[in-house]
Amino acid sequence: MKLRFILLICVIPFFVKAQDEQDSSAVTTKKQKHENPRFAIAASGGLSWRLADVSPDENDLTKAYIKDLKSGNGFEISAKYFFNSKLGVGIKYNSHLSKVKYDNMYFSYNNQNYFGTVSDDISINTIAATFSGRFYTRQKTGYFTFDGGIGLMTYKDESKIATNKVNVKGNTLGFNVSAGVGVNITRNISLVIGFNFLNGTLSQYDVTENGIKERVTLNESEYQSLSHIDIFEGLVITF
Repeated sequence: MKLRFILLICVIPFFVKAQDEQDSSAVTTKKQKHENPRFAIAASGGLSWRLADVSPDENDLTKAYIKDLKSGNGFEISAKYFFNSKLGVGIKYNSHLSKVKYDNMYFSYNNQNYFGTVSDDISINTIAATFSGRFYTRQKTGYFTFDGGIGLMTYKDESKIATNKVNVKGNTLGFNVSAGVGVNITRNISLVIGFNFLNGTLSQYDVTENGIKERVTLNESEYQSLSHIDIFEGLVITF
C-alpha cells in the first residue's frame, strides 16, 4: 500500500506537467489562428489614370479632351484565402470609370466636319484570379500586401458625337499587380492604402452606331491600350 502511494505521488507531477503543456500548446495554436486570419474581404476606391499616349497629330482641343478622358475614378472589391500567415489566393473585381462632355465643339468624324456636343462614358472592368502575399510587422499592428494575377478585361464606351450615338464594346485578357500597406484599426478591421496596375490591349471591338453594329479589327499599330493605374484606400475585414 505504501509503495502504491509513493508511486502515485511520483507520477502526479509528471501528469500535471503534461496537462499544462497540452493546455499551453492549445492556447498557442488558438492564438496563432487568431493572429493569422485565413480570410480577407476588401473594398477600396480612389483615383485612376489610363496610361495610353495621346497622338501628337491631334489638335490642341482634342488633346485636352482625351487628357480629361484618361483620368477618372476606380474602385475594387476582393476576397482572399490565406494558406498561412503569408501566402494565399483570391479573386478581385476592378473598375475604371471616366466621363467627359464638351459642348460647342468643332471636330472631324468619319471624314465629316461637325459642330456640337461630344461626350464619352467609359468603363474598363476587370475580374481576375490572384496570388496574394501578406507580411505582418513584428508587433502585428500592420502589414504589407501584394497581389498579382490574370483575368478578363472588358471595355465599354457610350459616346455621342453631335447627333450620332456610338457604343463600343470589347474584351481581352490582361494581367494586374498591386501593393499596399495596411494598418489595424480593430482586431478584424484594417485601413489599407496602395496602388493597382492593370494592363491589357484591345485588338478588336464591336461598334454600334445609330443601331448598326459592326466588328472592327485593328492593325497592330492601332491596338488600343486599356492600361491604367489606380491609387486607392479602403477597408479590409479579416476572419
